[in-house]
Amino acid sequence: MHETISLAGLLPGLFCFPVNSGGVVFTSVLALDAHIAHPGLFTADDLLPYRTAREPPCQTEALNRRKVMRKARSKKQRPILLAELERRYREAPEV
Repeated sequence: MHETISLAGLLPGLFCFPVNSGGVVFTSVLALDAHIAHPGLFTADDLLPYRTAREPPCQTEALNRRKVMRKARSKKQRPILLAELERRYREAPEV
């Protein structure tokens, strides 16, 4: 299980994308003008209010896609994945 640390709500106007680093998944923040809104380095006290921030849904979806693709590449996990996908397809309501 990955520990997720999200910095998505840090500053307005920032974009995020998931980055895996060992067992921890970070929300990497592209700071276009962070130096204008916050001169200097961020301290632990600056980041403390964001400790309960949730990861954006797009990041959760990206991580789920990554897990599926990782199983699809595995010779051992691929048959299990295909069986699961077929079961989900059969149980899906008709559109």
